[in-house]
Amino acid sequence: MRVERLASSDAPWSYALAVVLFAAVALVGRLGSITDPLDRDEGVYLYVGHTIVSGGMPYTDAADNKGPVTFLLFAGIDLIAGQSATVVRLVLVVFAALGALGVAIYVAHFAGRRAGLVAGLVFAALAPTLGGDQPNTERWGACLMAGAWAGAATGGVRAAFAAGALSAAAALMNVGFLTIFPIVLFELWRADAASGLGRRALSFALGVAVTAVPIFVWITVGGAFTAFVEQAGGQAYQGSTGASIGERLAPSHLFDFYGKGLFAAAVLGSLVALRHPRLRAPAIGALLFVIVMWARVQLSGYPPADGLYYPAVPGIAVGIAVGCLALWSTRARVLRVAAAAAVVGLVGAYVVVPQLRAIGEQPWPDDPDLRLAYPAARFIEARTRPDDPIFVAGSLAQVYWLADRRAPTRFFHVFPLRWRSEYEDERRRQLFARPPVALALLPGAGQRDNQYHIVPELLDRFPYHLAYDVDEARIWLLR
Repeated sequence: MRVERLASSDAPWSYALAVVLFAAVALVGRLGSITDPLDRDEGVYLYVGHTIVSGGMPYTDAADNKGPVTFLLFAGIDLIAGQSATVVRLVLVVFAALGALGVAIYVAHFAGRRAGLVAGLVFAALAPTLGGDQPNTERWGACLMAGAWAGAATGGVRAAFAAGALSAAAALMNVGFLTIFPIVLFELWRADAASGLGRRALSFALGVAVTAVPIFVWITVGGAFTAFVEQAGGQAYQGSTGASIGERLAPSHLFDFYGKGLFAAAVLGSLVALRHPRLRAPAIGALLFVIVMWARVQLSGYPPADGLYYPAVPGIAVGIAVGCLALWSTRARVLRVAAAAAVVGLVGAYVVVPQLRAIGEQPWPDDPDLRLAYPAARFIEARTRPDDPIFVAGSLAQVYWLADRRAPTRFFHVFPLRWRSEYEDERRRQLFARPPVALALLPGAGQRDNQYHIVPELLDRFPYHLAYDVDEARIWLLR
C-alpha cells in the first residue's frame, strides 16, 4: 500500500506553514502564564548559559548537574532574551512547534499527511500540559526526542543520522533522556525502507558521534571533564526518594500524579487504533513511547511530580490522535462525537482550566521569592558595578541573571553542596577570601535550602550594612 507522506514537492513550504500553525496553537494554550517569572531551575540554566557566553565553562565556573546541551541551549537563549522571562517562554513555544512537527512527520509516515496534521495539532494543544509552559529540561528534551522518533521511523539514511544527532542531544541535556534510545532503536529496526538496517544503524551511530564528540572535546579542552563527571554523571541519582522497588511498584505510587488521565487516554487510543491497518504501526510506537517514559519516572524513585512525566507527551499525543482517527474512520456519528469530545475534554481539563486559573492568580503563590527576585535584582544592579561579586543565599539564581552579576564562587546555588561535602568547604573558603559586595536573602530561600547559617557568618566577619528590606527580602551591601 502506498503511504501518503507529509513531505511533498513543496515540503519546505508545507513544513513552514505547519510550524506556524503548531506554534499558534501552542501559544494560545499558555497565554495565562507567558509573562510569569521563571522557576528556580531555569534561573540556574540561564546563569550557566551566561557563564558560557562570557567565556567560562560549566561545572568548573558554574556548578550544576544538568548536561552540557542544556547550558549551550541557554547560552543561545541568553544572547536573545536579555532579562526577559517572556522571551525565554516564547523560545519554548518555537520548540513546542518543532516537536509537533516531529510528531506529525512520525504519524504521516505511516498513515498519511492528514493523520500527521491531526497528531501534530494534538501535540501542540497538549504541549502546555504537565507543566509544559515552564522552560525546564523535560520540555526542551521532549521536542528533541519527538524529532528523533520521527527520523528513526521514516527509514532513510539521512533521517537515521538526524535521529542519532537528536537522541544524543537529548541525552546530553539530561541523562534521564537516555530512555529515548530504546524507542528510536525499535523504530530503526522495524522501518520498512530500501536502506538496510545495517546502513541505518551506522548512520544513526554517526549522528550520535557528530553531536557527542565535539561537546566532549569542548568539555575536556576547557578543563571541565572531571567536574562534569562529578556533577552531571555522579549526581544523576540526586532527588531520589530512596524508595524500594516494591514501594515504587505499589499502585499508590504508580498512578499518583495529576496527568494519569492523559496516559490512560493515550493507552486507550492506541489500543483502539490497533485494529486499523494504517494506524497500527504508530499506535504500537505510541504505546512503547508512553510506557518507557512512564517507567522512567516510576523506577527512578523520584517523587511523582507532573513535570517529570512531560517527555511522554509526544507518545501521548500520538496515542490520542490515532485513537480518535480510528473512531472517526468508522463513520458512526456517535463514535465521531465521542472522539471529538475526548480531545476537547482533555484540552479543557489539562490546558484551558489551568491557564484560566493562572490568569486570575498571582504567579508562584507558594514561592514569593520568585517574584521578589525582580525588584531585588534591580536594586543590586543599581547599587553595584558590573564586576562586583554578589551572593544570593539559597537557590535563586535568577537574581544573578536579572542583575547581570556573578557569584564569587562556582557555587551560585545551593544544590551542588548536597552532592559532595567538600563543595561546601570550597565555597566557604572562597566566600571569605573574596567577600561579595552584595549579600541577598529572600524570604524562604535560606531556611528552605538549609543555607541560612552562611549569611550571619558573613555579616559577622565583614562590615555589611542593611540597604534593602522589602517584603522580608533583605540585601546587605559591603561598606
